[in-house]
Amino acid sequence: MSTPLASVPQLRMSYRGLATLQPPHMPPGYGLRTFQMGDEEAWIALLNTGDFGEWDRTRLDRMLAGERAPIPHDGIFFATHQGQLVGTACTFLYPDAAELGWVVVHPAHRGRRLSEALTHAVLAFSQAQGYSYVYLKTEDFRLAAIKTYLRVGFEPEMVDPSHPAWWEAARRALMG
Repeated sequence: MSTPLASVPQLRMSYRGLATLQPPHMPPGYGLRTFQMGDEEAWIALLNTGDFGEWDRTRLDRMLAGERAPIPHDGIFFATHQGQLVGTACTFLYPDAAELGWVVVHPAHRGRRLSEALTHAVLAFSQAQGYSYVYLKTEDFRLAAIKTYLRVGFEPEMVDPSHPAWWEAARRALMG
């Protein structure tokens, strides 16, 4: 599972169980809210704790402007602890699908299933927007994230000939 990222397409997972969706559940001491103007710098700092490359205001502004796809402010979710942003996930809206993106929890707050709650928030938002299909893209080295997505109910999609071998390697790594 150490293939260079530039040579192999990202893994893709889908969620089609929106009809049986469970609401987000935050652990004690944590809150859930959507984006508010003024969150940008704290959001950038949080994104920089993930495996998503370097984030700065220019990159964030391009994303918020819809460079990749429309990203409504009420589809951007934050887990909070004592008023601080400690986790995030967002929703990209395409004509035929919603995409779960940029899920990250600050290292000091990992292991509390905040990613799961944030993922459920994006799924619920997607459902409320009329979507029946949500997908995500991830990397094979993000095993903790993959484990969360599987637990929530996402399923692997084979969109590249290399994906069956990647998924088999991921399955072995998660069982080991």
